Amino acid sequence: MPADGPRYPLNRAKFRVEIEGREELTGWRRVDGLRMATASTPVRDEATGLPRHLPGLRTAGPIRLERLFDGDPFLAEWYGEHGTRPLNGSVVFLDYSGEEKLRYNWSGGWCSLYELGPFVADVDGDGPQVEVVEITVEDIFVG
Repeated sequence: MPADGPRYPLNRAKFRVEIEGREELTGWRRVDGLRMATASTPVRDEATGLPRHLPGLRTAGPIRLERLFDGDPFLAEWYGEHGTRPLNGSVVFLDYSGEEKLRYNWSGGWCSLYELGPFVADVDGDGPQVEVVEITVEDIFVG
């Protein structure tokens, strides 16, 4: 057991999202796409004739975020800038008490998709509106 005590799984429902300059945005309900991958390039080992694999291009994301829409136009306006203003941000895991436990940061992110959920004018339409963005990022790293 580690010296700092036992470790428990983090609850996937306890997180917050921070976007550079707009950390106060709330209502986040889903994050998807915290992906980091490195391509593998096979090369032939001259001594053995067997393939060896060298690390190649590293890729990240894209990150898809969903939040309950509260009328704040920030995400739509960010998308409207067509990638001319990349922003950094974070997805922060919280423990049961709401304290920060782990942070995944992204750099060079620009809003590549903006979607406002369907408008429904009937009985099934009674519920919150959802705002969705996809962020194309240069890198994702633990920090």
